Formats: sequence, C-alpha cells, structure tokens
Amino acid sequence: MTTLWPRRFCASLKKELVYRTVFDTREEARIEIFVWIQWYNRERRHLRIGDISPTELPQVSYVESCIDKLQFRVAFGE
Repeated sequence: MTTLWPRRFCASLKKELVYRTVFDTREEARIEIFVWIQWYNRERRHLRIGDISPTELPQVSYVESCIDKLQFRVAFGE
C-alpha cells in the first residue's frame, strides 16, 4: 500500500496552514485545521482530477459523458 497521498496531504496542510499560522490555543488550531480540511476536500483545485475542485467533478463528468455519447453517435451514425 502506498503512503504517497497521506504524505502529500500532510505536507500541504503544514505548508499552507500550520507553518503560516500562530494558534493561541489547541482548540483554535483544531478548528482552523478542520476548516482547512473542508476547504481542501471541497474547493481546492486538484491536478490529479484535471485542475478542478472536487465539487466541480460531478458536473464535468456529466458533461464529458454527454460529449462522449454525442461523439459516438456522430461517428457511428446513430
């Protein structure tokens, strides 16, 4: 099993939030990390999925699916 993804995630968390922020309390750190993870999972653009955010992925997949079906119909005269 590869550990590359968790390592990249932790490196991003540290570079983008932890090393740039001074937290007054552990609770503040916990809340800020939680907010960052929510942003990372929903809004941050990911190169692995075509430089789009995960929330855009279902829309893109649907559009690509429709384009694939149209190309098939044109190519095979259906």
